[in-house]
Amino acid sequence: MLEILRHQADNFGPLAGILSELPLWFYAILLFGIVAATTVHEAAHAWVADRLGDPGPRESGRISLNPMRHFDWLGLAIMGVTLIVGFPIGWGKPLKTDPSKYRCGARKGAAMVAAAGPLANLAFAIALSPLIRLILGGAVAPTPVVLAVLLT
Repeated sequence: MLEILRHQADNFGPLAGILSELPLWFYAILLFGIVAATTVHEAAHAWVADRLGDPGPRESGRISLNPMRHFDWLGLAIMGVTLIVGFPIGWGKPLKTDPSKYRCGARKGAAMVAAAGPLANLAFAIALSPLIRLILGGAVAPTPVVLAVLLT
């Protein structure tokens, strides 16, 4: 199966040939990163909505770092397929909130909830960058190939 995926990566997208050059452990790190980033992103949306006064995320159990509470399996499958062709797109389970319950107003609260996910991803990336550098520093040089995969 892995050989089929590598063959597909050689034939499609801007990452053509790049994925087939990477060691197997890199795929494991990439998968862990996608799971962790999606979990932190969705939990941040839920946490901010809860802090603003909407009880829905807490009642549905979404204020959690358990990845199973946040994953949309179709979004994960699409992420896997689109990663192969070089343009990864995926999503987590949508968070249902009621903006009318936000203490700061519906419009301002919705903006804050929407911004929470991307800001959490940025903070997560900054916090983990020393660890990523340590893991990848000695084993994989920061070549344009590796940077293209990390930045995609």
